[in-house]
Formats: sequence, C-alpha cells, structure tokens
Amino acid sequence: MSERSDPQSFLQAMYKEQCDQARQHENMRQQSTTLILTLSGSIATAAGATFALTGKHLLDSEAPWLMTIYVLLGALIMKLAQLGKRLSLKHYERNKLHVERARQYRRRLINLFQATDYHEVNKDADKEHAKEWAEDRLDPSIIKARLHQYWIDIFRFVGYFGFALVVIPIVLATAPTVTQILKSLLTK
Repeated sequence: MSERSDPQSFLQAMYKEQCDQARQHENMRQQSTTLILTLSGSIATAAGATFALTGKHLLDSEAPWLMTIYVLLGALIMKLAQLGKRLSLKHYERNKLHVERARQYRRRLINLFQATDYHEVNKDADKEHAKEWAEDRLDPSIIKARLHQYWIDIFRFVGYFGFALVVIPIVLATAPTVTQILKSLLTK
C-alpha cells in the first residue's frame, strides 16, 4: 500500500520506527556506560591492589617509575570518563532526535482523528504523574530534572576518581622531599 492509500498505517510504522530508534540509543548509552565503568573500575582495582603492595617503594628515590605508572593509570581513567561523557551525550542527542520525530508522526496521526481528544492523553498523563509523585512526598524537582545530567554526573565522578589516582602517588612521592625542605627552612 502506498502512503496515499493508507496514511494511518504509514504514520504508525514511522512512529514505531522512531520509537525503536530512540530506545536503541538509550540501550547503547547504558551499554557504553557499563563498559566504561567496568574498565575504569578494573583499572582502579588493579592500581589499588598493586599500590597496596608497592606503596612503600613510592617513597624510595630509586623507584620513580612506579609513580609514573599510577599517574598514567589515573590519566587513562580520566580519558575514559571523557569518552563516556561524550558517548552518553551523543546517544542522548540521537535519542532526543528520534523522540522528536516520533512526536511529529504522532501529531499527524492525531490529526487523522480530529473529532477525538487523543491530543490530551499526554497532558492528562503528565498531570496525573505529577499528582501521584507529590502524594508520595517525593522531591518535585526530579520531575523537571534532565536525565542526561545524571548520566554526566556518573562520568564526572569517574573523572574525579582518575584525578585522585594521579594526585595521590605524586603527593606521596614528593611528601618526603617537601618535608625535608620545610624542616631545613624552619631550622635555619
């Protein structure tokens, strides 16, 4: 059948396609987040375990390469956080594109049935949802919060963790030198 002979079937098929694409991008965002969190967690776990064994050697002037390894692992985690943030935002952008396309097809479907109140369904559902949310005494600002910001916060935390993995070995490695300098300055 052509679009002219059955606009309702065409619009429904296109609406479904856009919804499927939007869902696919949400799934891909979840999968890429899981992958990056798993990689970052594995790197941090390996670094933490080896740090527990080699941490004393960081203070030795003969083992500066150990500090470099931890700094590089922290930098790698920070880069993974950046990648995760960018992937998450890209999938969110693609999701929003397909959601908007679906809305356009839904509007055209609704226009086929102008003698109905189908256009009020989402408005009524939104009002009912907000009412139930308020009855549960939950934070009302969550309704208006943008979900992608929470995804970005996940990667911000991963980035901070990577930064800590960079800074801690440097501080530990330089602390004895700084302490000696301070002692020599104070004793003069």
